[in-house]
Amino acid sequence: MAPGGAGTSEVAGVLVRPGLDVGADAVADVGVEPPGSVVIATEPPVVLTHAARPRHMTAVATTRSGMTISPTIVVLLGMPTDMPPAADTPPIDELSSAEATLAELRRVVQAIAAGDLGSQTPCREFDVAALTDHLMNSITTIGGIAEADLPLRNRDDSVERQIILAARPAVDAWRTRGLDGTVQLGSNEVPAKVMAGVLSLEFLVHAWDYAQATGQRVQPSEEVAGFVFGVARQIITPQGRTDVGFDDPVDVPDSAPVFDRLIAFTGRAPR
Repeated sequence: MAPGGAGTSEVAGVLVRPGLDVGADAVADVGVEPPGSVVIATEPPVVLTHAARPRHMTAVATTRSGMTISPTIVVLLGMPTDMPPAADTPPIDELSSAEATLAELRRVVQAIAAGDLGSQTPCREFDVAALTDHLMNSITTIGGIAEADLPLRNRDDSVERQIILAARPAVDAWRTRGLDGTVQLGSNEVPAKVMAGVLSLEFLVHAWDYAQATGQRVQPSEEVAGFVFGVARQIITPQGRTDVGFDDPVDVPDSAPVFDRLIAFTGRAPR
């Protein structure tokens, strides 16, 4: 979509036109938290039905036909993208991070075509098709821990559809369960916060892998990238790095952008 003129803001590849009226025939339910409505310009046009956080908003958007386009990064009507966070903005947590990183992932995978499936990713053992198998297994496992109602996977679907049809209910299930207590992972009990945090790590780092394989870019906010970097440092211990198969960290300057430092920490060379 081409950038707009005056009165528009572009956030994560989605053009938001404050006050745009797309017409009732394109709109399903309208109900926004915080109060107000946000209409976003996509193909086909959709209207926001849920939002959380004034800055890094994630939305579940539906068309009248019921097709879900979710999540999508948007901004409130007329809100400039460079506004400082409101004083009462809650700090980012594992759930809001999952929403934001899933939005980044979706933006990348929606551009993946069948001809890209054999493209090599930065993970030596994964082309795009194999990376999708790996990510689907991670989403299914983590979502299942929160008792997500996951549909049967259709491998003939697009990469985007396969991932979103699993990831959306997985994130929703974690929102319903919450972050308190522990969960069972095999024979081990794991803090729920840690398990939910793995979603963000999987979504964001593999979004970068897909982007590298298909000539795209991933540009999360500093806040989101910093949060996921913290999750990575908590989860990827020296022993865990060996067990899970992460390469050794790649050296980057301390002054490098936090997203580059996250990518380097997972054993990938930022490009």
